[in-house]
Amino acid sequence: MKFQQKNQIQGKPKVLALDAAKNTGGWEAEMALRICNVMRRQQVDVDGPIAVDNRSHVVDALTKSDANCLFVMGADKSIQGLHTEMGAKYRDRSKVIAVYITNYTGIDMGSISFAAAMLVSTTGLTQKEAVLFYPEFFSELTNHSEDGISMPMVRFCYAKANRFAPGKVELKVS
Repeated sequence: MKFQQKNQIQGKPKVLALDAAKNTGGWEAEMALRICNVMRRQQVDVDGPIAVDNRSHVVDALTKSDANCLFVMGADKSIQGLHTEMGAKYRDRSKVIAVYITNYTGIDMGSISFAAAMLVSTTGLTQKEAVLFYPEFFSELTNHSEDGISMPMVRFCYAKANRFAPGKVELKVS
């Protein structure tokens, strides 16, 4: 009989990628696609990136998905607007949420109480570092979380990926 941790997320990692940058023809859309393609090459089960321009797009994407991980890329203001929608959808803390903020001005991770684990980029994370960090994190999580995602495993995968962006992505585990 396997030991089950109380805040383990059920299932092998499945990532829903949302592009909330609201710039479908810009570099952000290209970057979101690039990150997702790298994840796919590393055998990560990823859906997206799905462009979410407004509240109804966000609600629709979150409602249709059974993903247990969420990767959101967007500008600071677009990410702030997603808090309410994600908080309403994910009340049970059953997700690992990673956020890449393309023009970081500050986000209060303490205000995000709806994630079992939260990774948020900080000032200075370059595009190259983002393309290396996020796929590495989700690839490690996929490789080491066959039956569910434990918080110690999230910390381990974060530590492995952190070599690509030391100190530029913060981790909060509840």
